[in-house]
Amino acid sequence: MEVFDLARRGTAKVFSTKKMNVLVVTMIYPAVLSYCYQNFDTEGAIEALRKLGSNIMDDFLNIYNLKRNKFQDYIKDFFDIFYSSKVKIKKITEDIYHVIDDDCILCTDIKLEGLPFHYCTPYSGSIERLLTVLTEREKLELPRNTFEVKTISSRGTGDKACIHSIQFKGA
Repeated sequence: MEVFDLARRGTAKVFSTKKMNVLVVTMIYPAVLSYCYQNFDTEGAIEALRKLGSNIMDDFLNIYNLKRNKFQDYIKDFFDIFYSSKVKIKKITEDIYHVIDDDCILCTDIKLEGLPFHYCTPYSGSIERLLTVLTEREKLELPRNTFEVKTISSRGTGDKACIHSIQFKGA
């Protein structure tokens, strides 16, 4: 008998359903932030973190075949399934939505002094990638045909909640 059943490896989907990804993220992510801070200027760090989030979303979409009617439901499911986080999505105007996370696992217990960017910046890359895939592959209608997602506040930098702003642009 194999201890921990190491001979039989699970799939990424099984891994994410066991919520082990939350443990791994909280253990490794401070080192990722530190690396970005030490090796990139502010814009380079933000770009690297957003790319990390985009790659995570690609993996998520390859694992899960979700079919939803609204982009908000896709975002909520991603945060729930991958990060065990319940987010709220608030419509600010016809073109601006805020994804609000009161219990962000990327910001929980992380205290790295002096970071010039939001701890949970990867989420903006994940959300933007999701919206891109939804318009290209799923043909889901969005309020506008172009968009930009930015992390505008984070608990890790002292704010009350993490907020990722989605701004739809164009005709």
